[in-house]
Amino acid sequence: MTSPASLARLEVGRAGREPFLPAERMAELEETLVNSNHRRGAARRLLSSHLPTVCPRCEVSGYYRWHFLGRFSHPACGYRWAVNPCRYLARQVGWGATSAAKLSFDPANAGQGGLGESVLGGCMLGLFRVPVATLLLPIQSVIWLMSTRADPK
Repeated sequence: MTSPASLARLEVGRAGREPFLPAERMAELEETLVNSNHRRGAARRLLSSHLPTVCPRCEVSGYYRWHFLGRFSHPACGYRWAVNPCRYLARQVGWGATSAAKLSFDPANAGQGGLGESVLGGCMLGLFRVPVATLLLPIQSVIWLMSTRADPK
């Protein structure tokens, strides 16, 4: 028999594949996880690839899924756009720091090496993501400029 907590995580996992989540759906997923003994904010952590944004064409606000090079798409109106390069780089640095912290303090790694080794490994993983994002920044800038030149309305 499956526990309510794992069913809630499964529901959130399915929602994570959707390109757009209305704010009401995000609140509903959060409430589902809280009712199954997860901490508040768990839905936003599990759906960290979805960012609160507004569609430039139809002005519908909600949580849009972050695609490669900071692209978003709204399935209802079919519009696709990209984030500006500053937000792209800031998000990559944030994700690098988050992944480093997760690896450094993962209880599954406890006892397999010293704390220094796991911290060093986490920092290497986090520091690897920033140079890659910096190398992709010119490409992302071109994509952003092309998406801003198209008239959204």
